[in-house]
Amino acid sequence: MAMVWTAILACSFLCTSSQKIYSEENHRCASDGETMMQIREVLIKQERFQETVDSLKKMMKRLEENTGKMMRRLEKDVTKIKSDIKISDCQDLFFTGRKLSGEYRIDPFGNGSYVTVYCDMKTDEGGWTAIQKRISQSVGFNRTWEEYKRGFGNVTDSYWIGKVWDKVI
Repeated sequence: MAMVWTAILACSFLCTSSQKIYSEENHRCASDGETMMQIREVLIKQERFQETVDSLKKMMKRLEENTGKMMRRLEKDVTKIKSDIKISDCQDLFFTGRKLSGEYRIDPFGNGSYVTVYCDMKTDEGGWTAIQKRISQSVGFNRTWEEYKRGFGNVTDSYWIGKVWDKVI
């Protein structure tokens, strides 16, 4: 390696002394004019590259800004769509992507009279509204008609849905 550098320095010295410059890229001596042209070409390429990088940076900044605007607009649209969707039973919830069984609020008559129910999202392809559910003996079902109309129990345990259906009866 030391011999290579010695050769480069020696050639450089010889070239410079005779108004020529050693080009490591071409491994030869070149005249000042030829070397200056090569340097100019490299500088032009670097300048174009920098312009491209600057242009890409501007494009990325605009893309980030536009993405932010689009995300905010999309969030507003999704919120509006969600508020426009009438969830009258568990099947509506199932079709909007809710796949976990559990406690949900529905508006069975579309008039804002929400009721909390248990939705079974697993049995027979899901979307079932549980009208009656008995998990334990903690809730007795020997009740009066008025109690059945009002509903009773706990949605996550044992319950009768009640008031939603008394409008149908």
